[in-house]
Amino acid sequence: MNFKLQLLAFLIVHLSVNAQDIAVDKLLKEKGTLVFYDDFNRTEALPNKEDLGNDWVTNTKRISEDIIQCDLIDNTVVISMSDKAKHGVSMRHEAPFKNGVIQSKFRIFDKKGLGFNIIDRNYEGSSFGHICQVKITPSGIHFRDGKMGQFNWEAMRLKKSKDPKDKAKMKTLLKGTKHVTKYETSINEWHNISILYLDETIKVFIDDRFAAEYTSKGFAHPTKQTFAFSVWGKKAQVDDLKVWSIDKN
Repeated sequence: MNFKLQLLAFLIVHLSVNAQDIAVDKLLKEKGTLVFYDDFNRTEALPNKEDLGNDWVTNTKRISEDIIQCDLIDNTVVISMSDKAKHGVSMRHEAPFKNGVIQSKFRIFDKKGLGFNIIDRNYEGSSFGHICQVKITPSGIHFRDGKMGQFNWEAMRLKKSKDPKDKAKMKTLLKGTKHVTKYETSINEWHNISILYLDETIKVFIDDRFAAEYTSKGFAHPTKQTFAFSVWGKKAQVDDLKVWSIDKN
C-alpha cells in the first residue's frame, strides 16, 4: 500500500471514530432523559456496616457472611471481593430504560476488571433475569448476551445434559452471544466510560473515545430494569454514575 492510500485509510478510520465520539454527546443533548444519578458523596450511617444508601442493593449478605464488600470511601465506591465470597460481588439499582446510555468513572486493579450489568428480574427466560454485560479488563472489552446465551434457561438445561446431541445444541444456542474486543485499559488509573444501548447493538466509549461495539439479539430486551456493577477479582472503584434513557414517547 502506497503512502497516499495509507493516509486515506488512516483518515477514514480516524474521522469515523471521532464522529462516533461526538455522536454520544449530541444524542444525549437531543434525546437524553436522566433516569438515575449518584455521585456517592456521602458516608455510611454505621462505619462497620455495609450501607451504601440511596436504595442500592448488594449481594454481600448472601455470599460473604456480612463481610463488607461495597464501601463508600472518599466519595467513591470501592467494590472488593472477600476471600470468603462464593460468588462475584454486585451492587444494583433500579434504573429502567429500553435504549439509553450508562456513564461512570471507574478504576480497575486486576485482570478480572469490572462488569457493567443489565438485569430484568421480571423476565423469566433467564436466570435471575440476566440480560447483558459489558466487562472492562486491562486487555479487552467483553460483551455477553446473557438473555440469549449463558443465562438462558434452555442453555443452562442443555449444559447439564450428558447427551452429546444436547451439547451440540448448546453450542449452537450460545454461538455469537459472547465477544471480546482487544483494548488496553490501564489499571490503577481513573477512566470514564459511556455505554450506548441502541436496539441490538452496544457501543463502548472509554475516556471519550470509541472503543468497541457488538450486536446480539438479546441486547434489544425492551425493559432494562436494573443496572449493576460486578466484580469477580480483587477490587474495582466507581464514581459518578449516570443512567440515561434516549427513548422518546
